[in-house]
Amino acid sequence: TGFDLFLSDGNPPPPNGQYGAELMVLQSYNLNGLGPIQADFQYVNPDGSKSAYLVRAFQMGSWPYAAFYARQQTMSLALDLKQFLDYAFAQGYFKSNTKLQYPFDAAGPWVDMVEVGTEVLCGSVQTSIKDYSVTPT
Repeated sequence: TGFDLFLSDGNPPPPNGQYGAELMVLQSYNLNGLGPIQADFQYVNPDGSKSAYLVRAFQMGSWPYAAFYARQQTMSLALDLKQFLDYAFAQGYFKSNTKLQYPFDAAGPWVDMVEVGTEVLCGSVQTSIKDYSVTPT
């Protein structure tokens, strides 16, 4: 269970599937079936708290991709996603897209879409959302 953010370099949003970058933050996950990926992860603590995340960053097709995996899995999704964006840009995970400039301003980059839920690679899962809120900053 987690968040998936898609970014672009301007307005209007790009056609579906042509995003400038993708960032995932997974609080609960099952890596079974993905193969031996541990070597691709770096241990980081992007939000400054005691919550540590494994990070995997690579080029996914036409856009850069970074995924944060909570070391202590939880069902809580109460996060400040800007802190993950700050960390990803500071580490250069999205540098392959030179049009994405940071920090955010009126010219971009833009958060085009935020998805919340599960990403199932095999088997099945149930997601229940009781309440949510979004506070853009």
